Amino acid sequence: MNAYRALLSAVLLLIAAGCNSGHGPDSLFARQPHSSEPFSECVRCHSSTNSAALDPLVTNGSGTYGRHVKHFSERQIPCERCHSGYMNTATHMNGTLDTGDPTVSLVSLSVVGPSGAWVNDTGPGTGSCAGVACHGNATVNWYGSTWTMPACTTCHSSTFSRELDPAVINGTAPAGRHVKHVTSRAIDCERCHYQYPGQTTHANGQLDTADPSKNLVIFNIVATTGTWTNDTGARTGQCATISCHGADTLSWYGSGTWALPATCTTCHTAAYSTVLDPLLTNGSGVAGKHSKHVGSIGFSCSKCHLNYPSRPSHASGVLDTPDPTVLLVYFDSTNTSGTWTADTGQETGACATTDCHAGETPAWYGTAGVSAPACWLCHVNAMGTRRPVMGASGDFGANAANKSHHVTRGPGNDPLTEQCLVCHDMSIHMGGTVRLRNGDTGATIAYSTASTLEPFCLSCHDASGATSTFITGGTSTAPFNDGSTIGIAPYRASAEISANWSKSFGHKLKGLTCVGNGSVNTGCHGNGHGTANVGLLARNLTLPSTKTTYFTTADESDYDLCFACHAAYGAVSKEAILGMQAGGNYAVDLFNTSGALPAYTIPNIKTRFRDVNLGITGKAYDDLPLFGTYINLHMLHLQTEPDGWKYRGSILSSIVCNSCHEVHGSNTQWGWVHDSMLYDHYAGIGGDQYSLIGAAVTLGSYPTSCAINCHDPGIWGITHGWFQPSQE
Repeated sequence: MNAYRALLSAVLLLIAAGCNSGHGPDSLFARQPHSSEPFSECVRCHSSTNSAALDPLVTNGSGTYGRHVKHFSERQIPCERCHSGYMNTATHMNGTLDTGDPTVSLVSLSVVGPSGAWVNDTGPGTGSCAGVACHGNATVNWYGSTWTMPACTTCHSSTFSRELDPAVINGTAPAGRHVKHVTSRAIDCERCHYQYPGQTTHANGQLDTADPSKNLVIFNIVATTGTWTNDTGARTGQCATISCHGADTLSWYGSGTWALPATCTTCHTAAYSTVLDPLLTNGSGVAGKHSKHVGSIGFSCSKCHLNYPSRPSHASGVLDTPDPTVLLVYFDSTNTSGTWTADTGQETGACATTDCHAGETPAWYGTAGVSAPACWLCHVNAMGTRRPVMGASGDFGANAANKSHHVTRGPGNDPLTEQCLVCHDMSIHMGGTVRLRNGDTGATIAYSTASTLEPFCLSCHDASGATSTFITGGTSTAPFNDGSTIGIAPYRASAEISANWSKSFGHKLKGLTCVGNGSVNTGCHGNGHGTANVGLLARNLTLPSTKTTYFTTADESDYDLCFACHAAYGAVSKEAILGMQAGGNYAVDLFNTSGALPAYTIPNIKTRFRDVNLGITGKAYDDLPLFGTYINLHMLHLQTEPDGWKYRGSILSSIVCNSCHEVHGSNTQWGWVHDSMLYDHYAGIGGDQYSLIGAAVTLGSYPTSCAINCHDPGIWGITHGWFQPSQE
């Protein structure tokens, strides 16, 4: 022992001499620390370069010897963190190993333990750290067992040290954003400083943000590809490609406003992180029902998590579902009375009083089945942006204001659920897109625009009807089993629509589709459920069956669908079809010889559907002069009355435009009339042109369905229409 003390004294004297020997090549003062060591004046002496006896990494390094290797070499914590101010104390360099003397304290903690102390020092190889932030509230033995790291906020809070509290020193713009993220949004430290307590630069006494070579920002699941970039020194740096803020690169320091990404699936998808994808972590069976509701039915996230991204608990790093005090289920306007209930902890909870499962409280976790409610239970109300479909203000029978319905069950009765399913594909119900079924194949048709609906309409309105989707008791031509049959009056034309739609002439060639609002470049059918207009039309076109007597006449409003749209096309406007020159040859009312003006006075007659009826020219296409010399044949069929101008309902006629014109499509160029009328156009003599109805069209039957058979060749002969000259 005496020899040891003599050796130690000699070494200390040598060191003391070296520390004061100037700046020669052997000077300890001139020695620079190794690049892996934290900068500290202490290591000028306390290094094996000088003496192994003074090197704490040797004499007091690891395991039962102490923890200098762990703290100094591995964690790069500088000497001053735990020996603050010791260099200038009276006991420093006194030639005595102070750790063996419990009365001499060489441990003085700095910011890592402003209230901490060195305790339980009873001699060599004893002593503990108490109240040190790095290890929480534990009193940890410097010599002995393994220690653990505390939660970040054990040190980084004002309770411990305002100097270490980022909400104080790096809290609000432009100083930083810790208040917004941690205080306001409760985002856990490890979201952006993932495993940083285990990094070698942690607790090294340096403010790493001022050193762009030290990366203290490491993202976890909030940004698997996220990076900290543009760090050029103190109060610089940006977050890039972080899911919370989409594709933006955002400055941490500044006063700019940041926005959340547009959709939840920016983060909550396997493409970003499997940990955040509810289809994987909370998907099916007992795990949860996201696969059923999101993957299969197509619910949007906001339907059950309304405005949740703006809640303080969002992105907090805590799985809220195990905590019944934190609610992440908020139903939208389609389930205004819905609640999340029976949540007692992880993998518990049920949906209650939702319209989707009326009368049931289905558990979110479990395999028990639930039944779908009847369609009317939800759809008598507006569902989000969708109007009521059933009930007093809906589209079907319970709405007395509507005259036509796709499905009929008698006055005041809406369709049954099984009738709705003839047309509607429910596999992704409430997914934001109406999904329909092809009547022939059953394939799904997503309805997004008017043109996407066309294949659905045509799949039923053909000669075969709906061969795939008709209900029990129905047939392919009576798919709803409601008494209505495709191709049978009063739905005679419905079986030919698909074939006619692809013919050479018709509205399809003009860019129209099946559905629209009845205006230019849309379609004629406004609602596939039912409307206030007959024939499911968007605008009024009164059918002849409602006005058949002599004194029950029709007016312009009864032709609103045709006239309103055709106003944009001069050659087929109501004036071109029905107008005549005042005082001209054609301005003669059939029953009115008192000089009444035409319906529309125009410079010259424009319609080519007119008759000369001279009967004296000797030409083969002369008609008998039964109705006068010159006749506008449109006016003849939409007749005047003795008391002035009115549309149809006369003793001669009670037809409408589509009695003659096949509006869905025709192979007859001149007038797009029904092909069955055999209407044709001929070149006459000397520039004359005329048309001929080649078939004996029997009135009272399809397509004309008139009251009197004016076109019986056995009685009247075949009627011709003149094209040239007008002889106005």
